[in-house]
Amino acid sequence: MSALVWSPVFRVLEDRLKSGDKLLLIVVPFIKVEALKQLMWVTDVCPSLKVVVRWRPGDLIAGVSDLNIYPFLKEHGVPLYFNRNIHLKLYAFESNDAFSTSGNLTLKGLGYTQKGNIEVGNMVSLSPRDWEELFGIIDGSTQVDDAVYAAFLKALEGAPKVGGNPDAVPWPTFPRKLFTIQTLPASETPEALMEYYVNPNRHIGGPEEFRRFSHDLAIYQVPTGLASQDLTLYLAAAFKRHPFISSFVSELQRRSSMSFGAVTAWIHSNCEDVPVPYRWAIKDSVRILFNWLQFAYPEITWDTPRYAQVIYWLRSKPN
Repeated sequence: MSALVWSPVFRVLEDRLKSGDKLLLIVVPFIKVEALKQLMWVTDVCPSLKVVVRWRPGDLIAGVSDLNIYPFLKEHGVPLYFNRNIHLKLYAFESNDAFSTSGNLTLKGLGYTQKGNIEVGNMVSLSPRDWEELFGIIDGSTQVDDAVYAAFLKALEGAPKVGGNPDAVPWPTFPRKLFTIQTLPASETPEALMEYYVNPNRHIGGPEEFRRFSHDLAIYQVPTGLASQDLTLYLAAAFKRHPFISSFVSELQRRSSMSFGAVTAWIHSNCEDVPVPYRWAIKDSVRILFNWLQFAYPEITWDTPRYAQVIYWLRSKPN
């Protein structure tokens, strides 16, 4: 049984970071840029880090959360999301451990000030089910980009002072982005995911593989208790109806065939991620995508002529 960690709680976070355990996800309602900088200066920023904040009107009017965390995170290549329903404060690490705490990511919340808040937390092990919930939070959040940031700044300028009614101001709303790397499958093959789904206790894998399975079960909203045949049909249908996938398949039909490089270029030019990932950073996603496309579409196949992957709309594949 893990012991409670009392204020200042930043020590357990910094000790874990200094040990080499990279921070993968921060889900915290209130984030102030000074505290964020303090925490991220401890070690190099993990390229897979994602941050989710609440950004309710009242939070921003009261100044308990900063809009300018966005340009800071963007500078470091870290995507930022907002979700107005979160109340949890969780810092998840690459080891699949997470620090669950009452402390927000502020100087007082983490205990970076002499008169900080009295906070408490403890380190817990995340299960695959926990990761499903976390990926579901990300999938249900809105990613911040320059336009979203500018709209929030404009709304805040016209907002009432603290004590006023934040609902009296027309706060911006934004559609959820669908063409993101986050929405592409992460499991190496759908067959591997289905094997894990049927026999999760028999699967032997590392923390990253469990996160990949949990990611796909979450974004495709796979219900529990499906029989093998029903699972195959459900997973193929959920994959095919995603706008990013259906749009790509239309492009493949138009071109008849596409090289690995052409697929990478198409995804890179169409994805809505902020910041847009480098092409080399999405090659793993493209390789996995080939396996899923062949699984879901009988009209699609791929092979490696001249040692480079090429994907075909089946009728156009050369003999």
